Amino acid sequence: MARQDDIAVLHSTKLSNHLSKASHGRFGKQDAKSLKSLAASSVGVKNTYISIQITQTITQIELIESQISELGQIICKAMDELDSVIMTVPGIGKLNGAMILGKIGDIHRFSQLSKLLAYAGIDPVVNQSGKFNTKRT
Repeated sequence: MARQDDIAVLHSTKLSNHLSKASHGRFGKQDAKSLKSLAASSVGVKNTYISIQITQTITQIELIESQISELGQIICKAMDELDSVIMTVPGIGKLNGAMILGKIGDIHRFSQLSKLLAYAGIDPVVNQSGKFNTKRT
């Protein structure tokens, strides 16, 4: 992990590439120049223990992001293998489809579509009283 002194002397292109990769393209060359300028003029904390703690925290965040990405790929692969009808619903992607299927479980435990809709909480109910008519979900 780079400290402020390291950042201040790092080549702008290399810093820009690191920033772009770490931020998934949100930060670019101008941000690298600003960061480099700030690092050069910053006093900062020159405490090895705090640097180690920050480095380890960043490493943990990177590990968790990597694990999330890996799980996402596994879920997408599983959804491809399942070839579920849920994927034909407009707006439902693989991750949302997997969450829905995970929540529903075995769809055959619902004898009617209305029971599945009620379980999901999206069964529309009509209330009438005289001329008053309302629908709620």
